[in-house]
Amino acid sequence: MALTSEDRVAIEQLNVRYAHTTDQGDGERFAACFAPDGVFVSSRLGEIAGAEALADFARTAAAAPGAQVRTHWVNTVLTDERADHVAGRCYAMVVEGGAQPRIVASVVYEDELVRNGDGDWRFRRRAVRIVG
Repeated sequence: MALTSEDRVAIEQLNVRYAHTTDQGDGERFAACFAPDGVFVSSRLGEIAGAEALADFARTAAAAPGAQVRTHWVNTVLTDERADHVAGRCYAMVVEGGAQPRIVASVVYEDELVRNGDGDWRFRRRAVRIVG
């Protein structure tokens, strides 16, 4: 599977949608970032699978104390074509705003990306590892 420039931009935009929907607590749009059989793997919470559970996760995360001033900054997206998916890896910072902004977490996302029936990219598996 050879990735085009359009594929790479679409994958980056998927990461952007993921970050924004996480911060906004938009459960349905967050879940739509994942394939129907998609799984989110948290180093703290374990595996979360299925659209309803993924949507609940996003809503709950956005309602956590301090979440209203937190934003996810995703960058350095790296992709590697495989036979049946694209392996992705990127870094992110979680920044807490307010009078004295600070980085509250540094994370690494390890992804398996696939196209859905419409040709759009989705996470089949996204694993997050907090590194700081």
